[in-house]
Amino acid sequence: MWQARLFYLLGIWILGMAALEAAPLLLALYLGEEQAQGAFLAGVSLSVLTGGALFLGFRGARPVRLPVLTLVMPVVGVTVLSLQAAAPFFFMRPTLGLMPALFDGFSMLTTNGVTAYEGMEIFSAPEMLWRALVAWSGGLAAIVLSLSLLTAMNSGGLQLHRSPLPFGDSREGYDRLRSTSMTLFPLYCLVTVVAWLALLITGLPFFDALILALASVSTTGMAADGGHVLPGGAAAFVVMVTVLISAGNWDFLMTRLQSGRWLIGRDPEARSLVIVFALGLTAVAVSLPPGTLSDIGDIVILTVSAMTTTGFIPADMTIRENLPLAIVILVLASFGGAVASTTGGVRHLRLIMLWLQGRRELERLGHPHGVTALRYGSARAETKDMHAVWQLIASFILMLAAGSLLLAIMGLHFRDALAMSFAMLSLSGPLVALLDPLFAGFAGLRDAEYGILILLMIAGRVETAVFFAFLLRSLGRYRY
Repeated sequence: MWQARLFYLLGIWILGMAALEAAPLLLALYLGEEQAQGAFLAGVSLSVLTGGALFLGFRGARPVRLPVLTLVMPVVGVTVLSLQAAAPFFFMRPTLGLMPALFDGFSMLTTNGVTAYEGMEIFSAPEMLWRALVAWSGGLAAIVLSLSLLTAMNSGGLQLHRSPLPFGDSREGYDRLRSTSMTLFPLYCLVTVVAWLALLITGLPFFDALILALASVSTTGMAADGGHVLPGGAAAFVVMVTVLISAGNWDFLMTRLQSGRWLIGRDPEARSLVIVFALGLTAVAVSLPPGTLSDIGDIVILTVSAMTTTGFIPADMTIRENLPLAIVILVLASFGGAVASTTGGVRHLRLIMLWLQGRRELERLGHPHGVTALRYGSARAETKDMHAVWQLIASFILMLAAGSLLLAIMGLHFRDALAMSFAMLSLSGPLVALLDPLFAGFAGLRDAEYGILILLMIAGRVETAVFFAFLLRSLGRYRY
């Protein structure tokens, strides 16, 4: 039974998260923070009991090769781990209810980076460490998810991504989960440690540098105080370099480090990122009125934060009503980063395919009887691949419209509803302040509104096409 295999894998993942949860527990014990001690002790105990029971109870489950398991695994995995991440938040503030804690758990694991407790109180050091660790693990999960399950299902045409690593050609997505994780985990840790050391060299305190490094690698856009304002100077430069690395394809980065050659020609998304950065930088500079930002460095920060769905805001920026800037930010955040990255958005592979298809249609006007094949790198795009790309774009727009309308029906201003829905779906939560400067924050929303935003975050991380398939129980050959 595929359910037994799913429960076994969930047990392993929960135990892995429990090991991470031990770090903030130890920090709370060291600092003597009794409230945090109780919350994380309860969280660790619950995780160990639940994960241990699933692991021991279903350890005899045999590996199965069923499309239904490939379809269900990402949605159920993100949901269960987010619930686990939310437990300490609830135990620390039980009087505020369950839904704000769930919202924060999903927000951190999906690397969205916003909180329902904004402005209520200052986060303790153990809680900030847990938030950063959850976001960091969510970033790694996003990479693994894209390279294994989503490419196997050809979600939005992701099968066109030809990974240079050995696991890239297998069609059984869930069989690649372990090999993908083990291959990229050392590199993911290495980039994090290098970013942390570089931030320490810039003069940031030990703990602040750690939180900022974890948030930068995962493109979460969260500073050490729980906000989204980025420190200036050399620290901002280190963060921007780290974010740009995380927005690229980690499998190509691994190959480049192993071979000593950059191989940019084999990675069309790397070229696309450079082009979008240049165009975005120009558009942001033109849309900003004089005096909004102090120098070109802040404009670069704003552009990179938007195109990587990170959401860091320059320290010297004055947020004000600016429709042209909001449109530029919305477009950049819609693109997101590369396929095997920690970012959100629709990814540059789809952007490239739409460009190539448009160019081919123009060529057909001059040569109506000619036959021109669409090629993405070394892969040839078939009709089903383009259909998958358009399906993803359509489902993204449909989810955005549905989320905005539902929130507006519940009484929120439509501009707030649209900004929140887009930020949740593109996983660029902190950018909501730039899209809607009048937005009052995520604190104080009703439970039903938190529920809608959570569904949008799940759809944004596992991709809207897969989320629809999970709900409708049909996506081509992926049927229950």
